[in-house]
Parts: sequence; C-alpha cells; structure tokens
Amino acid sequence: MHRTFYIIFCFAIAVANLPTGQAAGRLGDQDYILKKAAEHWAFQPLRKPKQPAVKDAAWIRNGIDAFVLNKLESKQLSPAPPADSATLTRRIYFDLTGLPPSYGEIRQWSTEPNSSKLTETLLKSHHYGERWGRHWLDVARYADTKGHMPSTQEKRFPFAYTYRDWVIKALNDDVPYDQFLKFQIAADHMVANGRATTNDLAALGFLTVGSRFSGKSDLVLDDRIDVVTRGTMGLTVSCARCHDHMFDPIPTADYYSLYGVFLNSSEPTELPEIARTQSDPAAEKAFRKQHAKLQGEVDQFLKSHHDRLRKAEWIAKYMKFSIESAGLTRSKALSEAGKLDLFTRVGLRWNAGLKAAERLKLPAFKPWHLSARLFHTGKTAEAQAALRKWLAGPKDQLNAHVAAAMTKSLPASLDDLTQMYGSLLEEADADTPHEDKDREALRQMLHHPAGPTGFPVADMRRYLNRAAGEKHRKLKSKVDKFVVDSPGTPPRAMVVADAGKMRDSYIFLRGKASSRGPKAPRQFLSILEGPNRKPFTEGSGRLELASKIAAPDNPLTARVIVNRVWMHHFGNALVATPSDFGLQAPRPVHHQLLDWLAAYLIENKWSLKKLHHLIVNSATYRQSSEISEQAWKLDPANELWSRAEQRRRDFESTRDALLTVSGELDRSLGGRPAKLDGSKATLRRAVYGFIDRYSVAASLRTFDFADPNLHAPRRPETTVPQQALFFLNSPFVQARAQRLVTRISPKSHTQMIQEIYRKSFGRDCTSDELAAAQSFVGSVDHENLVHLAQALLASNEFIFID
Repeated sequence: MHRTFYIIFCFAIAVANLPTGQAAGRLGDQDYILKKAAEHWAFQPLRKPKQPAVKDAAWIRNGIDAFVLNKLESKQLSPAPPADSATLTRRIYFDLTGLPPSYGEIRQWSTEPNSSKLTETLLKSHHYGERWGRHWLDVARYADTKGHMPSTQEKRFPFAYTYRDWVIKALNDDVPYDQFLKFQIAADHMVANGRATTNDLAALGFLTVGSRFSGKSDLVLDDRIDVVTRGTMGLTVSCARCHDHMFDPIPTADYYSLYGVFLNSSEPTELPEIARTQSDPAAEKAFRKQHAKLQGEVDQFLKSHHDRLRKAEWIAKYMKFSIESAGLTRSKALSEAGKLDLFTRVGLRWNAGLKAAERLKLPAFKPWHLSARLFHTGKTAEAQAALRKWLAGPKDQLNAHVAAAMTKSLPASLDDLTQMYGSLLEEADADTPHEDKDREALRQMLHHPAGPTGFPVADMRRYLNRAAGEKHRKLKSKVDKFVVDSPGTPPRAMVVADAGKMRDSYIFLRGKASSRGPKAPRQFLSILEGPNRKPFTEGSGRLELASKIAAPDNPLTARVIVNRVWMHHFGNALVATPSDFGLQAPRPVHHQLLDWLAAYLIENKWSLKKLHHLIVNSATYRQSSEISEQAWKLDPANELWSRAEQRRRDFESTRDALLTVSGELDRSLGGRPAKLDGSKATLRRAVYGFIDRYSVAASLRTFDFADPNLHAPRRPETTVPQQALFFLNSPFVQARAQRLVTRISPKSHTQMIQEIYRKSFGRDCTSDELAAAQSFVGSVDHENLVHLAQALLASNEFIFID
C-alpha cells in the first residue's frame, strides 16, 4: 500500500511540475528523454570547478566560501555577521553529535580562536557515529519490525540492530564512503575476497531491514531496488517497474536488469553469527540449550513431512494425482490436492520428474508411461497388454526390480500400479547410492536434486500446504520470539547470499509477473554505463553493481552524498530533492559548489569526516541567523546562504538533550533496541530506540520522524499543537524537569535559578530573566522550580538551533 501510494504521489507531483507547454505525448518517450538527459546537469561528468574570484577575500576561510560569496556579491548581498562563540559551539555540538554542550564546555571552547579543534574533538567522539548513523538509517528505511505480516509470524527482526550498530561504527571509523556503500550491497562477496571481515556482513542489513510486504517477494525486491538507487544515486528506478520511466532515462528493461540482481540474492535460513560487543556466558549457554529444543521441534516437524513424502502410501498418492490432475484447471487441481492432503508444489515436482523420465526413456518408469493413462481411462485390458509386451522385451531394456514386481503380480488398476511403484521406491530410498544400478535408478527418482523429493529437509517449509504451513509458522514463531526476547541470543548478520544457479529476470509486462516479456540481462543502468554496457558475470552481480555505484566516474554518487551532508548541516539541501537527481530536478543555484564538494570528497579518499570538517569550519557555516533587510528582499528562502537557518532539532537530539541536561543519559553503545516511550522508556540515546514500522510511536510521529516503510530523502517539517502539548503534558518531560532540579545542590534562591538556566541553555540567565524567574518561583519552592525547569525545556531556545 505504501509503495503504491508513493508511486502515484511521485507521478502526480511530477506531472504538476512539468514545464508549461511540454507536450503530454513526450511523457515516457525515451528518445526524447535521452536527448534531454544528455544536457541534464546531474548526468554530466564530475569535474572540479575553479574557485571563483570575490571582492571580500578576507571573509573566505575555505573553498566553500568562495562559491557562496561569489553568488552573494553578484546580488549585491553581504554575508550575515559571524555567530557568537556560544551559539557556534552549541550548533557544532548538535550537528556533529546530536548532544548539547555543557555550561563548562561552552566556556572552555569560547576561548578557542576557531572551531577547528572543537570539530576534530567531536569527530573523534563515538557520539558522532550515533548522530550521523541516524541520518543514514532514514535513507536505509531502518526499522526493528517487518511491517504487515501474518498474525502467526513474529513481526520483529531479531537482528536489525546489528545493521544499525555497523553503520554507527563504520561512520566512527570513517570508512571511506565508497567502501561504506560496497559493504552494504555486497559485503558477502567482499568477505569472500578477503576485503572485509565477518563482522562487515552486518552491513547487508541495508538490503534486508526493509518491509516484508506480507511475504510478497516482488514487492521486497522492488523495495531493495528503490533503496539502492534512490539512496545512493538519487534515481527513481522503481518508477520503471511497469513501463519505461515517464520522466527519466530509465527503460523498464533497466529495472528488470537490477531486479535480476536481487532475484538471485536470497536470505539464508541460518544467519551467520558475528562478534559480540558484550558477552554473558551463562545467558548464552541457557539460550543455546532452549533454542536447540525449540528449533528441534521445528526441524522434526519438517523432517516428519519430508520423510512422509518417501513412504509407499504417499508416493502412490502423488503418482496417482499426477495422472488424475492432468486435465484439471490449476484451481481445480489445487482443490483436489487439498482434499487429499497433498502438497501442491510436491505434486508439480512429481509431474516434472515423471515427464523427465519419459523424455529420457528410463527403463524403470517405462511401464508407468505405457499403462498409467490407460488404467486411468478404464482401458484395463490395453494397459495390461502393454505391460506384458514390455515384460517380454529384451532383458537389458528392463529394470530388474520393476520387472520382478510385475511378474509376481501384474497390476490390474491404477491403484495397483501406483502401490507397486510406491513399494519399490520406498525400498530403494537410501541416503547413499546403491551399487545395484537398477535399484539406484529407482532411488534417483526420489533423491535427484530435480526429483520429486530431492530438496533439502530445511526447504520442506516451502512445499507445505496451508494447514501444515500454519503449524510450521506457529512453531517457527515460538523460536523467533525466543530469539528476540532472550538476553543470551548471539548477534547475527541479516545477510543475503547468491543463489546456487543464476537466472536473469524476464521483463514483466505492465509489472505483472504472469505476463512475461523478453529476458533482461543483469547489468548496470544504460544512462550511466553508455553503449558499451556488459552483463554482470560475478554471481548475482551485486559486487559489480556496488562497484559501478561507488565508482569515482559515476556522476551521481558523490553529488548525492555531499548534498545529504550539506542538508543536515544547513537545514536545506543544495539540490532540493535529495533522492531525485533526475530530469525533474532543476539545476541547483549552487551547482558549482555541489560539484566542488563532490570532487573534494573523492580527492580526500571519500572521507566523510574531512567533508564535515571542511563544512563546519567554513565562514558560511559560522554565520549567524541574523537577516538584513536586503537579504530578506533578495534571498528570502536563503538559497544563496546569506545567513544561518534557525532549525528545530529532530526528535532524537531533543530527547537526548532532555536526558543530558537532567543528568540521566545512558551513553552505552550498541545492542538491542529499547522502548522510547511508556513507563519503562529507556534512558539510552534515541538512536537505540525500538522502531515499529507498522505502528510508529506517537511521540516520534509528533516530531516528524521518518516513515520507516520507505526510503526517506528528508524528514517533513511541521509545526503543530501536539508538539507544544508534548512538552507541557508528557510524563517523560515532567520527569526530566523533576530530575534536573533534584540534581542541583540546595543553594540560594538566585543560585538555584542560575543553575537551572546553565544546565538547560549552557549560559547564565540575564538580569531580566532572573527577576522574572524569582517572581515566578517565590520562596524557594521545589514544585515551582520544577515548573520553571519544564518551561525552559519547552522553550524555543532549548528546542531550536540558532
């Protein structure tokens, strides 16, 4: 539902934004679109532009400022004055770590002549990875649940947190961004090639933490295509699922080229264990014992059904059903299989196996093909005559065991024939091949990988009918719930792995899997690869895809990430559509600055920390939010960055700040998610909160949390009454205000008010503020002090970054 709504919404917005006079007939015209794409700024090769000349060279601190000042001077504008040291320190702390500086830290850094040392210090803090990891988790549509799923299945991901922890650590370690992307798309290949560790397998959560769409695999694959292409390159490839893209140079064939890549990348039943950050040997021992018991029940259930398929009674039923269902419609065949308690997919394997035996003219099944249909149509005499003729034939063309059984008792009906074969096949069933070639020929019907029962026991779950599948899901749900809840569960990586046999996807005409067009070889996008494009050859192609995305000559990848980083530092992006750099994205005002930053990132080995350092230490970033009359007239939307933007902090940094000033923040790293609301709400950072994509917590929705059902280019920004009411009425906020006052040692009336201001804002209160506070509090009344603290925590100064 969410995906459908998204596609419709994007289409409506794009149509609404079409330039006046553009011919409607050009929508989806790939020849016309390709012509326009050749001129489009985002598809041009990335070249580092020269820094422009400016008049006020003294203002410039680094290359960013030259581009910004050049635009300002062209409009006869001047930058805003620099922010004072306290404001700048607070801004840098929140931007880089998401936490407020203390009163002492603000005083300490106010003596620093520039922000470079502060920036370096905060970039080394593990809180940096927590802050910027949360930004990336929006891109990755991270959640701890699967979304809509059958009621019998566990809806929580047991190990989504290992992906979140990997992202945080990778950013703290300043893993080069090109490698950061490769890990998330093809870490398993990189581990196999010795270019990554086992722990890096957790990066594949980028693909696997998305919604499961009630088990609809085509929607899961579409979601993975979307998060990879929009998240890394700003291309809406998913819009080409049903037809050629209406606005961008992405034909449907390109969509199914990528569909094939992920079609050949499945999630294994057993996820690999990764290193533990914390260990409790006793809890782990208890976990393994109970898990073995619960998993044993699941395994035994599957084994019992798998074993049943090789019993004479059931072999006979399936062989008989293969004849009786031959003339039925699919729905009627399914109905009949249900009445007989047969598994339809096993029946299909029997059909295929018997047809293969007929095609290969296998002696063991020659009698079956001679007589089964005759018996079924009531032609008993003809069927028996055919069998006698076969028995009278050359001995070297007979299967000795089949011939012996028929000589002993010639079948007189279809039931006789199927029971005979059932007994022979059950007798031949064995885990190892027979030396007797005729008995081995019978065994192969059951054990050949393409045979009716030649699949592994673990795969039995895919063949169960509705009733058995329901029982299996209930047993599996008990295991999954235990894994999620047990404190001793070892961490595992949510990986994908290449399928054993590669296959290209067909193009689904109008997006319907039942209406197949030609095959689409697994390969990169034509608009980026050019005419010499070649199909992927290494397994599924994920590593080749990742390498193409992260290549320095890809014109999109570096531009997209520097735009995202800029957006989170300044409140607005250089490109207003962070996940759509297609033809509908207008050339940004600061296109040259965007390219200069992208080139800078690549030159500096894709180091995001160096990019942060550059931005934070620019004169552009250090501006105050003061706006001159001239700037208000000529740059009201601040497209030229003539000033800093006042920004309301997001939910995570606001919540973390409340816990910081109250002295309660638990700064422990990593681990399982915890509740963010309710009576047992965690005191850990919000990035470690439990995210339910099916039912996002009310407090998160109130403060514009990203929708975890979809890749989120940026969060919405609303101002609604519920936000103020949260600070006034929330027990969580009230408890923080209570704690803030409690941690202040009893002092004079004035000192206690002053201390509340210092802890809330990191500054001393003014004389007017002190007088107003004293009047409000009266004599040192604890309850009124708590009300004062809550009022300050609900104020714009606390909630906004200036």
